Amino acid sequence: MAQTWAGTDIGKTHHRCVVRNAEGEWLLSRRVLNDEPELLTLLADVLALDEDVVWAVDVAEGMAALWINVLLNHGQHLVYIPGLAVNRASAGYRGMGKTVNPLVPNPAQVARLFAAVAQQPGRGPHLEAFFGCMYYAAMRPAEVIHLRFDQCHLPETGWGMLNLSGGVVTAGKEWTDDGALHEVHSLKRRAATATRPVPIPPQFVRTLLAHVERFGVAPDGPVFRNQADSYVEAAAYGMTWARARKYVLTRTELASGLAKRPYDLRHAGISFWLYFRCRPGRMRSPCGPEHRGPLPSLRQVPGRRPGAGQPPHRAVHGGVGARQRRVGRHRAESGFGPEIDRNSWSEVG
Repeated sequence: MAQTWAGTDIGKTHHRCVVRNAEGEWLLSRRVLNDEPELLTLLADVLALDEDVVWAVDVAEGMAALWINVLLNHGQHLVYIPGLAVNRASAGYRGMGKTVNPLVPNPAQVARLFAAVAQQPGRGPHLEAFFGCMYYAAMRPAEVIHLRFDQCHLPETGWGMLNLSGGVVTAGKEWTDDGALHEVHSLKRRAATATRPVPIPPQFVRTLLAHVERFGVAPDGPVFRNQADSYVEAAAYGMTWARARKYVLTRTELASGLAKRPYDLRHAGISFWLYFRCRPGRMRSPCGPEHRGPLPSLRQVPGRRPGAGQPPHRAVHGGVGARQRRVGRHRAESGFGPEIDRNSWSEVG
């Protein structure tokens, strides 16, 4: 029987591999590029620890194909453990995973960060709605980049709807069939033709309408694009987010890693829904199939919260409205000066 397990969390461009022995001791943890030389190096390093290793992956196709081929070509014992199985198993672990995650920002902190994004020159005003999609609609960055105007139902009053159909990832020219830098993928862990409807509150509907009126949409339909009418790059929005954190977070908050990644906005949005006790079963559609229960950021919510047992778009109506009313005050008190009146991208920033 194997004494060593090597689990790989599959990602689009990088994987995370963790190796433990039979006693549960941590032998290795490494983030590797999804590139054959680096994967071969990882394989050699793990086999140097123990020749009898069972490898596990949580994705069995697509972005895991290269890693799976490397393992099978070298005669390794490989098993597939779906993400849902890991989620169910971790839910029963009586450990620190059931505490509040300090890295997820609360609504007041999100308001401050969005105000700082909007006040930055250059791409800042354009990215306010971009980051808003991650928070209000719990979208992944790749899904926000892929969002097209014809997927948006934005009424003048009431709740809107975003009908998501895929995401855009930076695969690299050497990994795409047509030599393009980017590649469009289907929704994570869904069929190629599947869609995911996500309700958005009236306040964010108005934000998106104002964004489209001010910046327009790309000729081929995407709501968000860069100055060259191409896909928004992670380095660009990551730089804007890093500046916003430095502008408005305290030294303690910065040191703690609060909202360090834009992706943390997705976690914050789902945690906000859970705070209002939305039924996890009803959150599967807007959040995605992997969220069949509470996130580690808010596993246990003491007491009874307003909106208990309601769908997300009804349960959080009051909370979102309260957050929106604070945005104006945060912008006025943020010290960044008046809003910048721009109708196009700037070379600044």
